[in-house]
Amino acid sequence: YLTQPPAGASRQAAQRLADMTAKVIASDDFESGQKTGGTGWNSDWNGGSVTSRGRPYSGQYHLVLDGSSRRIFTHEGSKIRVRFAAKVSGGSSAFMDIGGQRVWEWSKDDPADQYKLFDLDLSRYSFTMKTNIYFGGYTLFIDDLQIIALPSR
Repeated sequence: YLTQPPAGASRQAAQRLADMTAKVIASDDFESGQKTGGTGWNSDWNGGSVTSRGRPYSGQYHLVLDGSSRRIFTHEGSKIRVRFAAKVSGGSSAFMDIGGQRVWEWSKDDPADQYKLFDLDLSRYSFTMKTNIYFGGYTLFIDDLQIIALPSR
C-alpha cells in the first residue's frame, strides 16, 4: 500500500496518489433537486435554489444563487481541497469563503455562461469542527461540489 510517491515522481503522479488516498468529507451534486441533498453536511443550503434551468454542468440539477448561501461541514485541521464546477451569468462577480476566509473569486477574465472546473488546495488554512462554506454572487451556478480531506504525511 503506497502512501508516498516514488522518488522522482512527477507532480501529476503525486497528485493522483493523494487523490487515491483522499477522503470525501462532504459533497453535493444537487441531483436530489433539493437544498437538503448531498452527503457529509450538518445543515441545508440556506439560500439560492436547486434548479434545472441554465444547463447544469452534469446531471439535471445545479445550485443557482442570486445573493448568497452557506452550508456547514465537519472537519478539524487542515489538508482540505475543494472541487466544484461554477459559472456566472453575464458579467457577474462571485466568491467563496470557507471558515470566514476568502478562498476563491470569479475572475473577470473567465468566460461568462460557461462552466469552469475549480480545484482549490486549502491546506494552508486550519478549520474548526464545524466550518461554513459560503458562496456569494449574482446568478452564480455551482455543480458537483466536493470537500476532500487529504491524508497527513
